[in-house]
This record gives sequence, C-alpha cells and structure tokens, in this order.
Amino acid sequence: MKIIQITDTHLMPRGTELHGLNPCERLEACIESIKEFHADAELCIITGDLTDQGFRESYEDFREILQQLPMPFHPLIGNHDHRKIFSEVFPEVPLDEYGFVQQMLETPLGRFLLLDTVEHGKDWGSYCEKRGAWLRSQLEKAGSKAVYLFMHHPPFNIGIPSLDRISLQGRRHSAFKKS
Repeated sequence: MKIIQITDTHLMPRGTELHGLNPCERLEACIESIKEFHADAELCIITGDLTDQGFRESYEDFREILQQLPMPFHPLIGNHDHRKIFSEVFPEVPLDEYGFVQQMLETPLGRFLLLDTVEHGKDWGSYCEKRGAWLRSQLEKAGSKAVYLFMHHPPFNIGIPSLDRISLQGRRHSAFKKS
C-alpha cells in the first residue's frame, strides 16, 4: 500500500508570505508533484500544522488546494492549528467522544490511528487520559491487526533539540505505555 504523508504546511491566507515564502504556492507545488509522480497512492495523511495561525481563511485555502489530490486525504491538527475552527471548516473529519480530532482508518495494511496531540495554546504536545482511553479502546478493537500511529508531536525524544522541546510532555507519555 502506498501512502503520502505531508506535514507542517503552515498555510497563511492566500497571497500571504511566511518567512519570505508563500505557503499556498509551496503546497500547490507539492500537490502537483504528487499528481505527477505518486498519483497511484491510496491515501494522503497530513500530520498537523496545517495552518500557521489557525485562520479560517487558511483552512479554506487548505481545503481548496487539497481537493486537487487524486486520492482521499485525512488531515490531523498540530500545535499551530485551532481545533474548533478546523472542525468547522472540516466537519466531515471525525471527533472522538470528547471533541478531540482523532480517527481510525481501516486499510489493507491494518488500522491507521490519527491522534490529536494538541494542547491548546502550547507548542508542546500532550496526550491526556481522555485521549489515552480512546487509544486503548482502538488498540483493543484492533486485536491482532497491525496498528500504525500518526500524530504531529513525537511521542519520545528523537535527538533534534528543537523538536524534542515540543514532543509529548511529562506523564503524558504514559498514554502510550501498555497497561
């Protein structure tokens, strides 16, 4: 199974630059490359920081650009995103029972679990007990099927200091430990 994973698009409203670059143009170039070289992929997962500041207009531009993909896409949020505005612009993206942007995708490879690691107003990620309960439930339901986790924040230090500072913090790591 071939999948595409995109991360950290940091979209700003169309025509707005960020650090001297135009994020909408860069995402459009990415989509064109996918269409040219990877149109045979079965799905695309976008792992957060869809926008840079959570502006509604940025999410609307994001949706419009991603409509050009030849395969289904599944966005999840990162620390630069705004859960409520995202959910208003993408009402078809499931929320768990507590309002977190989490979902399970059944695939030929197994179950893909898209996790919401956003702690509103913070750069670092977290995975609270409510989200952990959802994850444990999904793992139990998977039985012997393979499970793949997708999230914006690393669940452990990866050796890149700038990313380690925003990985899942403190006891939040316990959500990933087997009980």
